[in-house]
Amino acid sequence: MRAHEITTGQRLLDYLDIHYYFQPDTSANDDAAKALRLRMSRSLWDYSYVDESWIGTSTPQNHQWDPTTVALIPRFKALIDLNYPGTKLSIGEWSSTDDTDLTGGLLTVDVLGIFGKLAVDSATYWATPDEMGPVGLAYWLYRGFGTYFGSNSAQVTLVNPNPDILGVYAATDVGTRKLSVVIVNKDPDTPVAYYLANVPSGQYFIRHFGGQAGIAKWQTIITLSSNHYIVVPAYTALFLKQQ
Repeated sequence: MRAHEITTGQRLLDYLDIHYYFQPDTSANDDAAKALRLRMSRSLWDYSYVDESWIGTSTPQNHQWDPTTVALIPRFKALIDLNYPGTKLSIGEWSSTDDTDLTGGLLTVDVLGIFGKLAVDSATYWATPDEMGPVGLAYWLYRGFGTYFGSNSAQVTLVNPNPDILGVYAATDVGTRKLSVVIVNKDPDTPVAYYLANVPSGQYFIRHFGGQAGIAKWQTIITLSSNHYIVVPAYTALFLKQQ
Protein backbone atom coordinates (compact mmCIF):
# COMPACT_ATOMS: atom_id res chain seq x y z
CA MET A 1 0.00 0.00 0.00
CA ARG A 2 2.80 2.40 0.80
CA ALA A 3 4.51 1.61 -2.50
CA HIS A 4 1.21 2.13 -4.34
CA GLU A 5 0.74 5.53 -2.71
CA ILE A 6 4.27 6.58 -3.61
CA THR A 7 3.67 5.56 -7.21
CA THR A 8 0.14 6.87 -7.70
CA GLY A 9 -0.36 9.49 -5.01
CA GLN A 10 -3.50 7.63 -3.88
CA ARG A 11 -3.77 6.57 -0.26
CA LEU A 12 -5.38 3.15 0.27
CA LEU A 13 -5.70 3.02 4.06
CA ASP A 14 -6.78 5.74 6.47
CA TYR A 15 -7.22 3.76 9.71
CA LEU A 16 -5.74 0.57 11.10
CA ASP A 17 -8.43 -0.87 13.40
CA ILE A 18 -7.55 -3.45 16.05
CA HIS A 19 -9.56 -5.14 18.82
CA TYR A 20 -7.90 -5.49 22.20
CA TYR A 21 -9.08 -7.44 25.22
CA PHE A 22 -6.94 -7.65 28.34
CA GLN A 23 -5.66 -11.21 28.69
CA PRO A 24 -5.06 -11.66 32.46
CA ASP A 25 -7.70 -13.77 34.19
CA THR A 26 -9.68 -11.57 36.60
CA SER A 27 -12.77 -13.78 36.72
CA ALA A 28 -12.38 -14.58 40.44
CA ASN A 29 -13.04 -10.90 41.18
CA ASP A 30 -11.43 -11.23 44.60
CA ASP A 31 -9.00 -8.63 45.97
CA ALA A 32 -6.08 -10.05 44.01
CA ALA A 33 -8.08 -10.11 40.76
CA LYS A 34 -9.28 -6.53 41.30
CA ALA A 35 -5.71 -5.32 41.87
CA LEU A 36 -4.66 -7.13 38.70
CA ARG A 37 -7.52 -5.56 36.73
CA LEU A 38 -6.39 -2.10 37.80
CA ARG A 39 -2.75 -2.55 36.89
CA MET A 40 -3.19 -4.36 33.56
CA SER A 41 -3.79 -1.01 31.83
CA ARG A 42 0.01 -0.85 31.78
CA SER A 43 -0.14 -3.33 28.88
CA LEU A 44 -1.36 -0.43 26.73
CA TRP A 45 1.89 1.52 26.99
CA ASP A 46 4.58 0.13 29.30
CA TYR A 47 7.43 -1.90 27.76
CA SER A 48 8.65 -2.74 31.28
CA TYR A 49 5.35 -4.44 32.19
CA VAL A 50 5.49 -8.19 31.60
CA ASP A 51 1.93 -9.21 30.84
CA GLU A 52 0.35 -11.23 33.66
CA SER A 53 -1.22 -13.74 31.29
CA TRP A 54 -0.18 -16.37 28.75
CA ILE A 55 1.55 -13.55 26.84
CA GLY A 56 4.10 -13.06 29.62
CA THR A 57 5.11 -16.71 29.94
CA SER A 58 8.72 -17.81 29.61
CA THR A 59 7.96 -19.37 26.22
CA PRO A 60 7.12 -16.50 23.83
CA GLN A 61 3.81 -16.90 22.06
CA ASN A 62 4.50 -14.53 19.18
CA HIS A 63 7.30 -13.30 16.94
CA GLN A 64 7.24 -9.61 17.81
CA TRP A 65 10.09 -7.88 19.55
CA ASP A 66 9.83 -8.00 23.37
CA PRO A 67 7.31 -10.87 23.07
CA THR A 68 6.37 -11.08 26.77
CA THR A 69 5.14 -7.48 26.85
CA VAL A 70 2.26 -5.92 24.93
CA ALA A 71 2.88 -2.13 25.00
CA LEU A 72 -0.02 -2.06 22.58
CA ILE A 73 -0.18 1.57 21.52
CA PRO A 74 3.52 2.37 21.05
CA ARG A 75 4.01 -1.04 19.40
CA PHE A 76 1.34 -0.44 16.79
CA LYS A 77 2.38 3.15 16.24
CA ALA A 78 5.92 1.88 15.58
CA LEU A 79 4.58 -0.72 13.13
CA ILE A 80 2.59 2.00 11.36
CA ASP A 81 5.64 4.25 11.10
CA LEU A 82 7.67 1.36 9.66
CA ASN A 83 5.09 0.16 7.16
CA TYR A 84 2.62 2.90 6.24
CA PRO A 85 3.26 6.28 7.91
CA GLY A 86 0.26 8.52 8.32
CA THR A 87 -2.16 5.70 9.06
CA LYS A 88 -4.37 6.48 12.05
CA LEU A 89 -4.83 3.97 14.89
CA SER A 90 -8.26 2.80 16.02
CA ILE A 91 -9.06 0.40 18.86
CA GLY A 92 -12.48 -0.69 17.66
CA GLU A 93 -13.28 -2.99 20.60
CA TRP A 94 -12.02 -3.13 24.16
CA SER A 95 -13.46 -3.93 27.59
CA SER A 96 -12.79 -3.41 31.30
CA THR A 97 -13.40 -7.16 31.98
CA ASP A 98 -16.17 -6.29 34.49
CA ASP A 99 -18.72 -3.57 33.76
CA THR A 100 -20.47 -3.99 37.12
CA ASP A 101 -17.51 -3.75 39.49
CA LEU A 102 -16.07 -0.44 40.67
CA THR A 103 -12.61 -1.53 39.52
CA GLY A 104 -13.97 -1.88 35.99
CA GLY A 105 -14.96 1.78 36.11
CA LEU A 106 -11.64 2.92 37.57
CA LEU A 107 -9.77 0.93 34.93
CA THR A 108 -11.90 2.60 32.24
CA VAL A 109 -10.94 6.04 33.58
CA ASP A 110 -7.29 5.03 33.41
CA VAL A 111 -7.62 3.62 29.89
CA LEU A 112 -9.40 6.70 28.54
CA GLY A 113 -6.64 8.87 29.97
CA ILE A 114 -4.00 6.68 28.30
CA PHE A 115 -5.83 6.83 24.96
CA GLY A 116 -5.75 10.63 25.11
CA LYS A 117 -2.18 10.89 26.32
CA LEU A 118 -0.87 8.57 23.60
CA ALA A 119 -3.05 10.08 20.86
CA VAL A 120 -5.16 7.08 19.88
CA ASP A 121 -7.28 8.39 17.02
CA SER A 122 -10.44 6.39 17.74
CA ALA A 123 -11.61 3.89 20.36
CA THR A 124 -14.94 2.15 20.98
CA TYR A 125 -16.12 0.28 24.05
CA TRP A 126 -17.34 -3.23 23.25
CA ALA A 127 -20.96 -2.55 24.29
CA THR A 128 -23.10 0.33 25.54
CA PRO A 129 -22.55 0.47 29.32
CA ASP A 130 -25.16 1.29 31.94
CA GLU A 131 -25.01 5.08 32.36
CA MET A 132 -25.11 4.76 36.15
CA GLY A 133 -22.78 1.75 36.32
CA PRO A 134 -19.03 1.99 36.88
CA VAL A 135 -18.07 2.12 33.20
CA GLY A 136 -20.82 4.60 32.34
CA LEU A 137 -19.61 6.83 35.17
CA ALA A 138 -16.08 6.71 33.78
CA TYR A 139 -17.37 8.31 30.57
CA TRP A 140 -19.48 10.74 32.63
CA LEU A 141 -16.32 11.78 34.47
CA TYR A 142 -14.68 12.92 31.23
CA ARG A 143 -17.72 14.17 29.30
CA GLY A 144 -20.81 14.41 31.48
CA PHE A 145 -23.45 17.12 31.08
CA GLY A 146 -21.52 19.28 28.63
CA THR A 147 -18.37 19.68 30.74
CA TYR A 148 -15.58 17.98 28.82
CA PHE A 149 -12.00 16.97 29.42
CA GLY A 150 -9.69 19.09 27.25
CA SER A 151 -8.75 18.11 23.71
CA ASN A 152 -5.02 18.91 23.86
CA SER A 153 -2.98 16.60 26.09
CA ALA A 154 -0.79 18.38 28.66
CA GLN A 155 2.34 17.15 30.38
CA VAL A 156 2.06 15.73 33.90
CA THR A 157 5.12 15.24 36.09
CA LEU A 158 4.84 13.10 39.23
CA VAL A 159 7.55 12.97 41.88
CA ASN A 160 6.92 9.31 42.68
CA PRO A 161 4.90 7.75 39.85
CA ASN A 162 3.33 4.36 40.53
CA PRO A 163 1.11 3.31 37.61
CA ASP A 164 -0.14 0.24 39.49
CA ILE A 165 -2.19 2.46 41.77
CA LEU A 166 -2.21 5.99 40.28
CA GLY A 167 -3.15 7.56 36.99
CA VAL A 168 -2.97 11.31 36.36
CA TYR A 169 -3.95 12.95 33.06
CA ALA A 170 -4.19 16.58 32.01
CA ALA A 171 -5.31 18.56 28.97
CA THR A 172 -6.20 22.05 27.83
CA ASP A 173 -9.06 23.33 25.70
CA VAL A 174 -8.47 24.66 22.21
CA GLY A 175 -8.63 28.44 22.25
CA THR A 176 -9.36 29.09 25.92
CA ARG A 177 -6.42 27.01 27.20
CA LYS A 178 -8.50 26.10 30.25
CA LEU A 179 -6.94 23.22 32.18
CA SER A 180 -8.61 19.93 32.99
CA VAL A 181 -7.15 17.15 35.16
CA VAL A 182 -8.23 13.59 35.88
CA ILE A 183 -6.77 11.62 38.80
CA VAL A 184 -7.59 7.97 39.47
CA ASN A 185 -6.57 6.44 42.80
CA LYS A 186 -6.58 2.67 42.31
CA ASP A 187 -5.52 1.92 45.89
CA PRO A 188 -8.42 0.23 47.75
CA ASP A 189 -7.45 1.56 51.18
CA THR A 190 -5.25 4.66 51.07
CA PRO A 191 -6.08 8.23 49.99
CA VAL A 192 -3.45 10.12 48.01
CA ALA A 193 -2.51 13.79 48.47
CA TYR A 194 -1.14 15.93 45.65
CA TYR A 195 0.68 19.23 45.83
CA LEU A 196 -0.50 21.03 42.70
CA ALA A 197 2.53 22.85 41.33
CA ASN A 198 2.11 25.08 38.25
CA VAL A 199 -1.66 24.69 38.30
CA PRO A 200 -3.47 28.01 37.72
CA SER A 201 -5.31 29.26 40.78
CA GLY A 202 -9.01 30.06 40.72
CA GLN A 203 -12.32 28.28 40.51
CA TYR A 204 -12.57 24.69 39.33
CA PHE A 205 -15.49 22.47 38.54
CA ILE A 206 -14.94 19.16 40.33
CA ARG A 207 -16.66 15.80 40.13
CA HIS A 208 -15.77 12.29 41.17
CA PHE A 209 -17.09 8.79 41.58
CA GLY A 210 -16.06 5.69 43.52
CA GLY A 211 -15.13 5.24 47.14
CA GLN A 212 -14.53 2.34 49.49
CA ALA A 213 -18.19 2.00 50.42
CA GLY A 214 -19.36 1.55 46.83
CA ILE A 215 -20.16 3.71 43.82
CA ALA A 216 -21.28 7.27 44.44
CA LYS A 217 -20.97 10.39 42.29
CA TRP A 218 -20.74 14.04 43.26
CA GLN A 219 -19.90 17.44 41.71
CA THR A 220 -19.49 21.08 42.78
CA ILE A 221 -17.28 24.17 42.35
CA ILE A 222 -14.13 24.66 44.44
CA THR A 223 -11.36 27.27 44.62
CA LEU A 224 -7.72 26.26 44.23
CA SER A 225 -4.68 28.35 45.07
CA SER A 226 -1.28 27.89 43.46
CA ASN A 227 0.03 26.00 46.50
CA HIS A 228 -3.05 23.89 47.11
CA TYR A 229 -3.06 20.26 48.20
CA ILE A 230 -5.82 18.03 46.96
CA VAL A 231 -6.71 14.66 48.47
CA VAL A 232 -8.22 11.86 46.37
CA PRO A 233 -9.91 9.14 48.45
CA ALA A 234 -9.19 5.46 47.99
CA TYR A 235 -10.80 3.75 44.97
CA THR A 236 -11.87 7.11 43.52
CA ALA A 237 -11.59 8.89 40.17
CA LEU A 238 -11.67 12.70 40.20
CA PHE A 239 -12.11 15.33 37.47
CA LEU A 240 -11.11 19.01 37.72
CA LYS A 241 -11.91 21.70 35.12
CA GLN A 242 -10.66 25.28 35.28
CA GLN A 243 -13.51 27.80 35.12
